[in-house]
Amino acid sequence: MVKNILFVLLGLFFFLFLMGNIFIKQMAEDPGFAEMKPPPKILDEPAPSPFEGLQAIRLSDGDTVMLNTGNSLAFVSFWATWCRPCLSEMPTIEKLYQAQKDKMAFFVISTEDAESRIRVFMERKGYTFPAYRLVNTPVTDSLTHSLPLSFLSHNAGLHIYHRGAANWNSRVVHQLVEKLAEGT
Repeated sequence: MVKNILFVLLGLFFFLFLMGNIFIKQMAEDPGFAEMKPPPKILDEPAPSPFEGLQAIRLSDGDTVMLNTGNSLAFVSFWATWCRPCLSEMPTIEKLYQAQKDKMAFFVISTEDAESRIRVFMERKGYTFPAYRLVNTPVTDSLTHSLPLSFLSHNAGLHIYHRGAANWNSRVVHQLVEKLAEGT
């Protein structure tokens, strides 16, 4: 009798565990999920960028580019296909890209080595923002432990520095982009 109860409880535990994982995966991939997240916080004062000079490989043509935002306006995001918070914010990054691609550069940089995995992911999801693969160095290892890591840079200064998923399609972000693009 006790043995039967234990088997039933164990079966129930595994069923709930499995259903919970399926639910979490579906929530993370739901395009509306990230829009429920708060927007990233805007820094009171621009901070120096720790990412200047990093290298990434642009997937569209295989060219290696130096991450140098300099005097331009740029959105940079480090992510991975296995990172659920990264996946949950991707739809809002795509919406930001569609709305602001003429005003700023986008560097959406995967920390994974497998370009084929990144390409398949981008095609399957229909994302059109430019994708890059990070050229790993000891410096990048320490910068990208916690994903996603995203920032908005202008004139080599960070205006947004955010770890974790955020709603990049928020009014706050769009207003900041408009303000910085105008040069005010």
